Amino acid sequence: MLSILIVEDSTVIRQRLRSLLRESASVGLIAQAETEADALAYLSRLRPDMAIIDLRLRSGSGLGVVRYLKSHVPACLVVVLTNAPIAEVRDACLQVGADHVLRKSKDFERLLHFLESLEKSASRSETDNP
Repeated sequence: MLSILIVEDSTVIRQRLRSLLRESASVGLIAQAETEADALAYLSRLRPDMAIIDLRLRSGSGLGVVRYLKSHVPACLVVVLTNAPIAEVRDACLQVGADHVLRKSKDFERLLHFLESLEKSASRSETDNP
């Protein structure tokens, strides 16, 4: 089972993400946080397979969460999902370790593609290491 951390301060977006991710039978844990501090508290206990992170949080910054993840859980696939102008934030996000930067308005459904990639990778690992 894949574990997912959602770091997003919008209740509507969090609900949409949970619904989208629960379509996959292989998603187990979906933890969620609204602030950088809450996300870091989860990450002190959890080692998610994937994190979906908004940059603008109720308090703190999504970039701080990305930095923490890449230094403490480097295998985690980090997807930044933002409404900010993509050209302005892409380089900053990639520089601190994000794997992908997506626009909420256009790229939401691409998250399923990343989830499918993780599922395939996990299946291969299980087959290779019985």
